[in-house]
Amino acid sequence: PDYVFTDNYQLPTLNELKIYIDQNKHLPEVPSAAAMEANGINLGEMNMLLLKKVEELTLYIIEQEKRINKLENK
Repeated sequence: PDYVFTDNYQLPTLNELKIYIDQNKHLPEVPSAAAMEANGINLGEMNMLLLKKVEELTLYIIEQEKRINKLENK
């Protein structure tokens, strides 16, 4: 899912992500454990979802690195 790295991709804020997790007890777009147990999983789809989440994490880390560097430079 390289579209995660396009300029128009809307990465949720960490606060939005926290609210979603608090309410749903799982990541957005990832089925709950109960849903996976009941319906099974398609490994190809799950691998794409997991890769997307890794790519999103990478974007969060890059943003945090920018913020850390900015704070260190002050």
